[in-house]
Amino acid sequence: MYRQAQAIATVIRAAGASSTAILVGHSLGGPVIARLAMDFPSQVRGLVLVAGSIDPDLEKKDWFRPIIGSFPIRYFIPADLDVSNREIRALKGELTQMLPLWKSICIPVTVIQGEVDDLVPPGNAAFAKKMLVNAPVIVRVIPEMNHFISWRRPDKIRIAILEQLRQPDAKEIK
Repeated sequence: MYRQAQAIATVIRAAGASSTAILVGHSLGGPVIARLAMDFPSQVRGLVLVAGSIDPDLEKKDWFRPIIGSFPIRYFIPADLDVSNREIRALKGELTQMLPLWKSICIPVTVIQGEVDDLVPPGNAAFAKKMLVNAPVIVRVIPEMNHFISWRRPDKIRIAILEQLRQPDAKEIK
């Protein structure tokens, strides 16, 4: 996850030395942008976690993941499925490593979570609220919504971004 965060930080930095970004991360993208805010805080102005898989205790251990990740099976599945499987298998460990870093996030965070999300349990929203002790946090749980908020309710994400754009830049907050 650190390498993904580092790659995004490089893109932000390329926009200019004083550039900051409001980042939106869906599902696995949630912990990636959180990690970016932990490791590269000067480049992040705000976070929008959309059904973010961030609580290590809520990560499921799917029986089939080690099988499809084993030799030679992994070479017979589509490359995108192999990459996804490797990322998900490593996720719990990476989320556990992030636990002491959550308190370092001091920027506005909006959490958008579906109430009936079968892929990323709604408890992840409560985890964000509990862990983000130094950040202003807004949690929005959408009734009867599944994991696919980005497709079914993009308006909720757009509103969160606009609200954060109205916030003062994190560098101006003292």
